[in-house]
Amino acid sequence: MKTISVVIPTYNEIENIRDAYERVLSVLTKLEGYDYEIVCIDNCSTDGTRDELRLIASSNPKVKVILNAVNVGWSRSSFYGLINTSGDAVVLLAADMQ
Repeated sequence: MKTISVVIPTYNEIENIRDAYERVLSVLTKLEGYDYEIVCIDNCSTDGTRDELRLIASSNPKVKVILNAVNVGWSRSSFYGLINTSGDAVVLLAADMQ
């Protein structure tokens, strides 16, 4: 079975992250013949995003959360998220779904 990895970098995305997770999950769970993982990498948010990510991960073992100790910028954070996937294909998705 092939695995699809979705990487979602976050920074102060408390307003978006739950909706983004639920939308991604609704698509991935409908794909027959594929497994999935969701990797959320937070860039040192200060608005509660980190706590929300912990809640999401505690309810789904296919969600991995990486919490950066400092803000390293979007590109470095995204790259680190990408190299921490195990899927056969990887999708990078903005937490605001843009």
